[in-house]
Amino acid sequence: MHLSFLLLAGVAALIPAVVRAKDAGAVTIMIDGQPKTKYVLTTTPNNVAVSGGNSITLSGGGRVYIGNSPDYSFNTGSFDEVDLFGKRLKVDMDLSQVGCNCNGAVYMVSMPAYNSQQQPQPGAGGDYYCDANAVGGTYCPEMDVSEANKYAMASTAHTCHYDPPHYYDTCDGGGCGANVLDSHGKEFGPGKYIDTNLPFTVSVSFINQNDNLAVVNNYFWQNGKTIQFNSCNANYLQWMGKSLPGMVMTMSLW
Repeated sequence: MHLSFLLLAGVAALIPAVVRAKDAGAVTIMIDGQPKTKYVLTTTPNNVAVSGGNSITLSGGGRVYIGNSPDYSFNTGSFDEVDLFGKRLKVDMDLSQVGCNCNGAVYMVSMPAYNSQQQPQPGAGGDYYCDANAVGGTYCPEMDVSEANKYAMASTAHTCHYDPPHYYDTCDGGGCGANVLDSHGKEFGPGKYIDTNLPFTVSVSFINQNDNLAVVNNYFWQNGKTIQFNSCNANYLQWMGKSLPGMVMTMSLW
């Protein structure tokens, strides 16, 4: 899956790499080498703007999901459930104005949410949102591809206790991950080797071994300069890998 994002101070403009406007909320992105039309879904329309046919701008508190339908009413079939197992997500970022106390997040969650009766759970927001900390009131697995500002970037897996076929009664809210500062603190940041005052590329690879997710590799590129680090460990990631097929891409700024 090939996406590209631009993040700005106080707002985050998210720009898919191969984009063609279908209407105010439609984008075309490359998935498995094929152009696919997808739609931007949100319950925070005052914090979200789709413009120019190629950008999504979020102000603080905005959150969007990638969906399948131009019908912006939420239902359990609204969301584009993608499979990153054994694949790569490429993200172009500009964090130059995203400072401390801001988090421009790109992550995957196992939406739609379900309750303990195995029924779809719209939640307080009516958007069927769930994550590993039950922010919307319901738990589900979460893979934080990037939680970032200009000073740091973390990649974290969050697994959950599964009650088949759909319900999760608790999750590992802290998760298992790593921050680019752990291994490249002197190389990532404003004016550093990977200069976050300028755009750069992150390629996140979900590498499997023996049919299990074993490595989440985060590879940074900027004008020929590269650094990389891995998130978590194979023992934990094997369980994260069970949830990767069918997760929904979510983006937020808070």
